[in-house]
Amino acid sequence: MANTAGRPRTPKGTTDWELVFEDEKTGFIPLIAQAHSPGALKECATLVILKLFSRKGDLPEVEHFATELAAIIPDEPGEEDMAAMRDGVSALLREIKDERIRIAADYLAGKKKGKERRVSRPKRKRRKPAGGFVFPPWAWPAALAAVGAGIVAIIIAAALRETLPPSSRLVEQMEAAARGDEVPPAHVYGGALKIGEGGAVTAEGGAVTAEGVPQKPCVNTAWALAHTGRVVINGAMPPRITAGLLAELCARNRGEGGVATLTWIP
Repeated sequence: MANTAGRPRTPKGTTDWELVFEDEKTGFIPLIAQAHSPGALKECATLVILKLFSRKGDLPEVEHFATELAAIIPDEPGEEDMAAMRDGVSALLREIKDERIRIAADYLAGKKKGKERRVSRPKRKRRKPAGGFVFPPWAWPAALAAVGAGIVAIIIAAALRETLPPSSRLVEQMEAAARGDEVPPAHVYGGALKIGEGGAVTAEGGAVTAEGVPQKPCVNTAWALAHTGRVVINGAMPPRITAGLLAELCARNRGEGGVATLTWIP
């Protein structure tokens, strides 16, 4: 999504923060506005804050914006308040944008005068913010590309989480197989259902394998089973359980008909 070479710059060579935040296709604010849940909205805004204020001396800035974000999106927000929360997050991000534009201007002014490139931060209530070396223009593209890609990943993962049911018929069949119940040789989606080595699942780590699982049921089933054991998807065990990673593995190396092989080790 993000092209580090194409990140917008002003004619003077600094990052064009107006476009970084406001561009209709790649800007942080339009991207984040696509979040459909308070959790995803908060995750995206937090990512921007942490990436843009990542130096040791930026802690007061992070605390300030995190406090404002917590006021915009409380711990138990209502879905009916999404419009207001989007507006609040957009206003917060524009505060950050305006500050970045000011810092870039100070950077250019200091460079022109041949002074040390240090800038002041706006004072936060009860805290003394730290100044510091300003990233030169060439240092920002990769960081901003990572932020944009991260926003998209959060939104996709959140959308997948919202569609994942707590269980499915395939989950029930694989759990029944693990208990030693009699199960059909083919699961609900028509693929083979194989039970451990030699046809038995043991407490020491036997496995239940479902072949020929369509991609979305693969994600749903893996998500449910991962909480009670280990899952292997198309020969790979995910290092962590996230909806986005499960979707990637379920789509990887699929055989004829676009189906996956899912193994659960209870």
